[in-house]
Amino acid sequence: MWVVNILMGLFTFSLGFIIKKYKLTFLIAGYNTASEETKKQYNVEVLVQAVGHFMYLLGGIIFLGGLLSLLFSSEFMITLSWIFFSV
Repeated sequence: MWVVNILMGLFTFSLGFIIKKYKLTFLIAGYNTASEETKKQYNVEVLVQAVGHFMYLLGGIIFLGGLLSLLFSSEFMITLSWIFFSV
């Protein structure tokens, strides 16, 4: 199970990097379906940076849970990481 956590953490972290680097706003839920008038209210640069950093945080939590589960042979670490992810 720790392998899934590590891979999902890396995937989420990578997704955050891709969103930040290439400014892929169509991957941001809510923004991609908003009207042009609503989109003009947002600073796209700040939005992309914030979503990218948030994805880094979420990916780090999941990755760390998988790594700690591997190191301590404890499934509790995986459960704990998903609780933090959800909160």
